[in-house]
This record gives sequence, C-alpha cells and structure tokens, in this order.
Amino acid sequence: MAVDKNVAKEAETIMSEVGTNPTNLINMLYRAVISEGGIPFQAKLSKMQRAELTIQNYADSQKTIHITSADQLAKIWADEDDE
Repeated sequence: MAVDKNVAKEAETIMSEVGTNPTNLINMLYRAVISEGGIPFQAKLSKMQRAELTIQNYADSQKTIHITSADQLAKIWADEDDE
C-alpha cells in the first residue's frame, strides 16, 4: 500500500510541527492501541496553525525573482497593472 505523495508531504509537515515523524507516530499508535485497546489520543494543530501552514505552503510554491534595480521593479509593477 502506498501513500499519495501530496498527502504524505502535508501530513509529515503537520507531524513535524507537533514534534514527531512517521516512524515515531506509528510506534506511538501501536503502543496505545495495545495498552488502551483503541486510539486514546489526538495530536493535531489548531485551526490557526493549520491556516499558517496553508499560507506558508502557498508562499513556498510561488515563483520568486531577484530584483536588482528600481527600473526592474517598476517594470514588474507595470506588468502587474496590465493584468
């Protein structure tokens, strides 16, 4: 069974934010299932943290450019005004 790459990336980002990784999470889950006869815990981000991650992921996916002059910046702004 394979995990969708996009799903894995998003889940692993959240796991990292709560201080764990896939291997540790699976070990925690198996131990909890054995000792409690079920899944007795939730490790999740708040709505605000998820929103921040969504914004960060969007920002990370955007093309960046290196502006070296005022003329270059003015051209970029002019091009955006045309859209």
